[in-house]
Amino acid sequence: MRVDVTAKSKLESIDLAVGRPTLGLRLRVRLRRWQLDRDLAAGCVISGSADLALRARRLGEPRARLQTATSIRRVVATARSPRLSLSAAVPPVRAAVLPWAEGLLGLAERLEQPVPLAARGLARAALLVRDGAGPLFTASAGESLGDAIWAISEGLEPCTLHGLDDGFFLQNGRSRSERICARCGTLEAPAEASAARA
Repeated sequence: MRVDVTAKSKLESIDLAVGRPTLGLRLRVRLRRWQLDRDLAAGCVISGSADLALRARRLGEPRARLQTATSIRRVVATARSPRLSLSAAVPPVRAAVLPWAEGLLGLAERLEQPVPLAARGLARAALLVRDGAGPLFTASAGESLGDAIWAISEGLEPCTLHGLDDGFFLQNGRSRSERICARCGTLEAPAEASAARA
């Protein structure tokens, strides 16, 4: 499902383009994060949607990326461990995880790198580690783990028009603002944004 919103005037109406997101927006995004992640993973364009823009921003923050990478590493470590875990967490499917362990660890390493990554891939990675019915945790999942890893990797690439002035700025705190691509949701710090346009 692809949502196309091309009118630039809609960007001015988004709370994020002006400054800090409102409490109502932050709460709505928190409550709807699963659906927003699914929309971003499917490739929805974020322009015109304050909810998608804020969720893309949250997924692109270093802390969120590190949490996802840590979860991926934990899944691989659990699958490699021969002993049973006495945890309430859904255990990973060893037969699915072990053949793709290196691919998963490479994905975790990529998430930890301080480079801009597209929201589509970040959302796919977050869904992979959170979805107990997905290919990490269910042998009968509709998608194979290998296909999921490839889809995440492909989704992490910023769009081809990424360097153009089609994004908008987000204010994060008093002095720090970031640029987010209106198409792919890639979050950049100010220095990265100016280097991308050069």
